[in-house]
Amino acid sequence: MLSKIKEVFVTDKDFYSRWLALAVPISLQSLITVGVNVMDTLMLSQLQEEQISASSLAGSYMMLLNVLSMGIGFGANVMASQYWGAKNKRGFSRTVALVLRIGIVVGVIVALFTALFPETIMSLYTSDEVVIGYGVKYLGYICVALLFIMLGQPLSYVIRSAGRAKVALYSTLGAFIINIFVNWVFIFGNLGMPRMEIAGAALGTMVSYIFQCVYVWIHVFVRDKELGCKILDIFRSLEGQGKVFIKYSLPVIISDFMLGIGMNMISVVMGHVGSYYVAANAVIQTLARLLSAFCSGLSNSSAVLIGHTLGEKDARRAFREGVTCTIVSALFGAVVALITLLVGKPYVNIYNLNDYTRETAYSLLYASAVISIFMMVSSTLTKGVLRGAGDTRYLMVIDIAFLWFISVPLGALAGLVFHWPSFWVYICLYSEKIIKTFVTLYRLKNRKWIHIIS
Repeated sequence: MLSKIKEVFVTDKDFYSRWLALAVPISLQSLITVGVNVMDTLMLSQLQEEQISASSLAGSYMMLLNVLSMGIGFGANVMASQYWGAKNKRGFSRTVALVLRIGIVVGVIVALFTALFPETIMSLYTSDEVVIGYGVKYLGYICVALLFIMLGQPLSYVIRSAGRAKVALYSTLGAFIINIFVNWVFIFGNLGMPRMEIAGAALGTMVSYIFQCVYVWIHVFVRDKELGCKILDIFRSLEGQGKVFIKYSLPVIISDFMLGIGMNMISVVMGHVGSYYVAANAVIQTLARLLSAFCSGLSNSSAVLIGHTLGEKDARRAFREGVTCTIVSALFGAVVALITLLVGKPYVNIYNLNDYTRETAYSLLYASAVISIFMMVSSTLTKGVLRGAGDTRYLMVIDIAFLWFISVPLGALAGLVFHWPSFWVYICLYSEKIIKTFVTLYRLKNRKWIHIIS
């Protein structure tokens, strides 16, 4: 029995030490990133609920573009991790250059679009004129942040494949401190500065993303000579990297972007259920992201490790690592669900919510605990194991199909047509995570997900 377990489960300490060396900084970075959202929500909760709703809905739009930047970075990571595992630094540096070309073009486009059409954007999420007005103020600053997100975040994701996870952690920690200080000063008008309320929160976010971008660029192009990256590489020939990117990375961008749009559709449904539901969900999602920060660490580090192993052309070990990552993620999912139930109500009570919104938050809390187990496993498989192995086209299909043909229509029917209780609306809106868990487990078992980039 023990020998059979060893055939599919990695037991050597080196694997776990390398995994932790990647997972811990990435998880801490996720915790800090969510901490920024927590502080924004907590500070704005001292004001009107409409400002919480506006920042949440505008944040959903921002999340869409964050997801796009992640798609660019994670898509390139599929290539970069195998190049680094194969000690092909030239291929790695060309991948970095390609990511920056894409980031510059996309960043300019989304920043201009957001600056020109803020009211149109907010009206997609809600018909509440007060909430729209606050959202427009928020987006006025966020449009600048979006440019720096596209220039910095994809680059930070790519260099994780070279073991530089701490770079993104330090940049995020610095941004967190800056964000809290700027929020405190400008939301409430401290230190003699004007009281800007929701616009102050947006200003803090903008400044923090500028800092993150500058920090990562300085590290990659000035300090870390081992990476072998130069800014001038952006303007040089990519030596065929574009074709490899289209094959393995473009499906990741499409998948993540469509997922981002789908999650925004979920926000649209919530916005039309009522501002009370949006406020309650903003509180619960902040807690869920805090408790599931290790989800990001496990999945992203899994992708890097699987990529390194396949870069060494060891498919058998990659399968064992994939199984190991999946089992560990299930255990973490159970722990997250338990902690959610234990700390949920005291956490909700911190916020200045009316009674009906608070009761809605309690219902969403229980639903979030159920979903968290499936989210942990499905994320580790889709964003980690299978993606790291280059199974990106398959993932693109199931990501888009399950979200758009199951979660979004079910959630819309439950919330807007049948007016089901908040618990079941939430379950329907995130049902794709449950289905995706079982589908990707089957994919893991049949080993068709393993692809070696030549």
